[in-house]
Amino acid sequence: MLREQYHYIKEARAILLEYSETVRASDFVSEDSGFGPGASMRNLLVHVANCYQFWIGVCCLGRERNFFAYADVTDIQQVRAVFDGVDAMMEEFFVRCQPDDAIPYTIPHKTAVAKALQLYTHATTHEFHHKGQVLSISRMLGYTPVDTDVMR
Repeated sequence: MLREQYHYIKEARAILLEYSETVRASDFVSEDSGFGPGASMRNLLVHVANCYQFWIGVCCLGRERNFFAYADVTDIQQVRAVFDGVDAMMEEFFVRCQPDDAIPYTIPHKTAVAKALQLYTHATTHEFHHKGQVLSISRMLGYTPVDTDVMR
């Protein structure tokens, strides 16, 4: 079921990325501190990918920490490539992890254990939170956002 749910998440993301292709390159990387330090459409999307890298890649799959630097992802095509890697990692997660697996994790000032389902839920809902911010930034730049909900 999680794989099917992730399929719907990827469809919603595809609409966001397609829409992002209509945004001028300079606007795509334009930072707006109202959404956090250094926030831009591009930076928020890279941040989302890095969240998957940490919670799923590092914590669930035991991978080395391999975060993307914002400046290394210069356009929407590179953002697509980043998410292609996230999608491949998620497929590995679906094969190797069960929802009830206990996953230890360490973040600043905390070491704990969570179920794989909880980490998956955190990463996917985190994506939707920031997707809304990406669309809000685009609106503030004068664009008309598209509907990127799972149910459209």
